[in-house]
Amino acid sequence: MKEKGKGVIINTCSVASYAAHFGFVGYVSSKHAIAGLTKSMAFELGPEIRCNGIAPDTIHTAMVDSIGVEAL
Repeated sequence: MKEKGKGVIINTCSVASYAAHFGFVGYVSSKHAIAGLTKSMAFELGPEIRCNGIAPDTIHTAMVDSIGVEAL
């Protein structure tokens, strides 16, 4: 991408990139890391290569309901 001088990188973060939740230290810390990685990549690679992160909220699935998570 750098040789062509253009491109887009999209990372999937989570609402957990900006919040904390009891009992999810591994998940939350990994999502914070992805948010930091995205910001650093944008700083290093921009403006030729756009780096963005999307951070969807909790999606209520059977798995999420079974562990009792309302929102991260």
